[in-house]
Amino acid sequence: MIDKQNQLKQAGLRVTHSRISILNLLEQQSSDLTIKQIYQKLQVQRQQLSLATIYRVLSDLVDAGLISSYQFHRAEAKFNLPDRGKKQVLHIQCGALSSAQQAQFLHSLQAVFEQFQVDLMQFEVQESA
Repeated sequence: MIDKQNQLKQAGLRVTHSRISILNLLEQQSSDLTIKQIYQKLQVQRQQLSLATIYRVLSDLVDAGLISSYQFHRAEAKFNLPDRGKKQVLHIQCGALSSAQQAQFLHSLQAVFEQFQVDLMQFEVQESA
């Protein structure tokens, strides 16, 4: 906790309950979170922060370089701690696939990742609108 307080002070931010709560939550997660997921997880932990506060705190933390964010195309932004090692994002766009084709494609993709010893941490399949 003292480390987080020092990070906030060095970044020129006041140490607040909201900032500490969000930093603690992101530190506990193995995957990146959207704002809605952060809000829901804080509610489960009985942290009563409004969505407006979460938006404001995340913006401050990103601007200060304490957390990272990224966004694919029109998807929601996701947030994480930048010190979790280098992550690279691969975005593949293809035509409409049936369920069987999609499963076969994902299986082939996983085999390629294994061949090149790439750790596939998380993937999402999104239907185009």
